[in-house]
Amino acid sequence: MPDFAAPLFLLLLVPLVIGFIIRWFKRPAAIAVSSVAYFTGESSSRRTWITTRHVALFLECLAGVLIVFCLARPQQGIEITPETKAGTDIMLVLDLSKSMELADPKRGMTRDEAEIAIEKGTLQDRLEVSKEKLIDFINRRSNDRIGLAVFSTDSYTVSPPTLDHDYLIGQIKTINHRTLRKTATNIAAGLTAGINTLLNETESRQTIILVTDGSNSVEYHITPLEAASIALKKNIVIHTIAVGSELAVKKQGYNAKLDSFDTSILKQIAVKSKGSFFRVRDSQAFEEVLTSIEELEKQTYNKPALIFQKDLYPPYLISAALLLLLATLVRFILFPEIY
Repeated sequence: MPDFAAPLFLLLLVPLVIGFIIRWFKRPAAIAVSSVAYFTGESSSRRTWITTRHVALFLECLAGVLIVFCLARPQQGIEITPETKAGTDIMLVLDLSKSMELADPKRGMTRDEAEIAIEKGTLQDRLEVSKEKLIDFINRRSNDRIGLAVFSTDSYTVSPPTLDHDYLIGQIKTINHRTLRKTATNIAAGLTAGINTLLNETESRQTIILVTDGSNSVEYHITPLEAASIALKKNIVIHTIAVGSELAVKKQGYNAKLDSFDTSILKQIAVKSKGSFFRVRDSQAFEEVLTSIEELEKQTYNKPALIFQKDLYPPYLISAALLLLLATLVRFILFPEIY
């Protein structure tokens, strides 16, 4: 039995049936003519109960019932089977400080070879390597909502977590060393931007992936470890990736001093927020680290069943139209009567 979206229309069946009964037994108009029934002994009052008029009336009434049925909008619920998918909300937090302009030699490459590769454009700096690997990571996480925040002295949220990965990738491609003019490393600001963005989301699993090549060098209203404590309270996991090797090569025009990279703060951030710390010294290691994070960040959830109502009235409406057409043929063309 179908459900009806507007069941009150079914009440129209009552006057329809009453009208049908009245018209069925109502004697049609007639013209008096001479008859020999009296002389032949036949009763002149004999009445035919089913005529072509009754056939047409029945067809019209049946069409009316179908039209009322259509007005009530019969529907059938159709359920789409629930799906089980793996996904989480991830904020990528990317360092845009000055030192991200440095390039790290590939495995087995000497410093001289690295300098030549930079001149030829075959060796990318840390920022370009990070962008390339993060895009690869996004392409492998089709069920995740992924967002992006960048930081140097200040921070900026480029995109909240989204399933529109093409849009996100397009935003990543536009990022360069001039996106944020100031060039220090404010890890606390980057983490704050990531945490605040995730607080507006609803997924049970929320993760920040921090990519940086330097120690925190800016005084902020909170420290990186305080930001990690906030993340822990909000059930946000922070994975930290330390980018850069001890053999970093300067690009032409790079005038900043090459400082040693103290990774202790990144290790503490990861431990405090129940995440993992990774050290990346070249592009190949970066790929391996993101693969490891991909294995860590697997979250399974059930997508609820979707039930939608399918209208069933179109066949009944077509049938009603055909019945009305047939009734018209019977009444006025095939077997015309005087009414």
